Amino acid sequence: MDSIQKKYHIVLPSEMSSLSIAEKQIAAIAETHSLSEDFQNQLSLVLEEVITNIVKYAYSDPSQHYIEIDLVFLPDIFRMVFSDNGISFDPTSVEKPDLEQRPEERKIGGLGIVLVRNIMDSVNYRRINHRNVLIMEKKIKKI
Repeated sequence: MDSIQKKYHIVLPSEMSSLSIAEKQIAAIAETHSLSEDFQNQLSLVLEEVITNIVKYAYSDPSQHYIEIDLVFLPDIFRMVFSDNGISFDPTSVEKPDLEQRPEERKIGGLGIVLVRNIMDSVNYRRINHRNVLIMEKKIKKI
């Protein structure tokens, strides 16, 4: 069983303006836990990719929706969990784009999840109680 050192819960409106709020909150938390600047930059890229995709594609109605982010610090692992009540979508099932193809011949999309998979050590998806739950983990690198 994982021994949780610290857990943070962030709830933000599903809108692009939430990205800068989330980045500031996560940067402050990362600094508190002495995470390296490189580690923080990688988390920022993942955060931007996931939030942007949720805001742009998760909802088909104009109602106000929210993104929940749980940050969990385990002894040697950092876990980020994104949750939203948008349209069911498993980003881990997206076929990797053919990077050998010329960009103009390649199907649009899919590069963001490749970036996320390359940065994080594990990326898993579940649909729980009508919510998309994206669970990502990365081995902690401190300053």
